[in-house]
Amino acid sequence: MHNRVAFLLKMIGLFCVVGGLFIGLNSYEVTSSDPLYASEKDYGALFTWIAYGGITAVILYAFAEIIVLLEENKNNTDKLIQIIKENKGDTIDKKAAVKRESREENVSDYIDKEFSSPKRLSAREVEEYRKDLQARGYGNNVIEALVDEKTKE
Repeated sequence: MHNRVAFLLKMIGLFCVVGGLFIGLNSYEVTSSDPLYASEKDYGALFTWIAYGGITAVILYAFAEIIVLLEENKNNTDKLIQIIKENKGDTIDKKAAVKRESREENVSDYIDKEFSSPKRLSAREVEEYRKDLQARGYGNNVIEALVDEKTKE
């Protein structure tokens, strides 16, 4: 483990368990005021102190694990940032260019397919056409251009 804070929290949690057990055993026997019995056994105090120590240890251990996971996340993010800086965004630019080219090809194919046989559209058909284009993921500028082209006579 290379995080000092996480290690320290885990050690404190371990001391809490040991301390709860020690205090519980120490307060377990209570001297009695009754002359027949030298002492009484108080199980409530024993289990209460053991529970206090255990619960505190679990909470501290959980915080330590959170710190370890956050540090791993930070290290992985730093590695990813370094890889992206080394590639200088070439991969991202290529993907964006491919997506842009495929979108342009889709638009031109769609125009060729849709406008091979021109016909007059009603207002309801134009609205349905717009909704269809929006459902296909085209932007507003492309939609308006396609609608204008479609409604031209």
